[in-house]
Amino acid sequence: MNRRLFLYTSVGAVSWAISRLSPLNAQTASVISLVDQICCENGTSLQSPTGVKAGFLYPTSSEVPKNTPWNLCQWSSRFTLENTPRKIVQKERHLKNGSIVEDLYALFADESKSIQFRIPSASESFLDEESPYDIQFELDGQTEYEHQIPRIGQAWPHLLLERDLLEKPLLRSLQKVRLQLAFRIPLCEKEKNLTGWNDGLHTAQFLAYLTIQNLNRDNAGFGDYLWFGIPLFDMRHVHAPRYVAKDFSTAEKEGTGKMIFIPGAEEYFSENPHSGQWITIDRDILPLLNESLQTAWDAGYLTDSHHPDDYHLSMMNIGWEITAPIHAAAEIRGLSITCTK
Repeated sequence: MNRRLFLYTSVGAVSWAISRLSPLNAQTASVISLVDQICCENGTSLQSPTGVKAGFLYPTSSEVPKNTPWNLCQWSSRFTLENTPRKIVQKERHLKNGSIVEDLYALFADESKSIQFRIPSASESFLDEESPYDIQFELDGQTEYEHQIPRIGQAWPHLLLERDLLEKPLLRSLQKVRLQLAFRIPLCEKEKNLTGWNDGLHTAQFLAYLTIQNLNRDNAGFGDYLWFGIPLFDMRHVHAPRYVAKDFSTAEKEGTGKMIFIPGAEEYFSENPHSGQWITIDRDILPLLNESLQTAWDAGYLTDSHHPDDYHLSMMNIGWEITAPIHAAAEIRGLSITCTK
């Protein structure tokens, strides 16, 4: 997997005082939100397929926004969303009471991928099960790979959003980390009549990640981290299995060398994501986060510090990684990550 979150920006932003937080100092519990602007209403910065800054996408205006916490990555794609025009798309939803609601989306597309951001309405009143999606990610691996099986070691295209968390709480200071998200997979089509298909290599995965990072400036391991995954969809499985491994490199793809810890999908939901129906996740992931940290130490990662007071939640991303000629789309709504201190 190719995890290239822009961690270098977040490390310098955390003060020495935050790294010294202790749960013993907390007098009362408080709930804080770790993400905002889930429709990217202030826009998102854009990286080129090689990781170079490539401007911004503006769902609601063409002006440079004051605050763009999200960054859109398109690693190893043959095409780029840079300078693509915004197209306003209007979609109808038929509610159970018979009424019709119109939703507006800002669409940005190139030859192989597109992303849609919902334009929030001034008055939004709808039932949860009838809510529109906030963001749609679509990546056409058939076009990316020119309808061929990729080479061994070939870098694979990504389409994902990433961001710093609003706060970077000390993991040990938390009583709960509540993850809420609804998603569905309306499209996943595999190229037919191809030879050389390998289920161990070829798939389409829609995942989210959090990072657990050492933010103690006085420690030799300052900046070191692990990847904690939420496996929403894997074309090969109804429920993606548990996965623990090193983020490896290939001849064409640079990995981070950090540990990837992905609990099985059944830790998050029981429904079948291949059905195309909405699936809702709402659970406290703190026990899994703590397990990932202990697993990293046991496996020989994060060697400069085994002290819990050094490790914070830091960043997140969500999106597609496609390693074969597969055309897929995913929709998400209601993303929320809150923590109780």
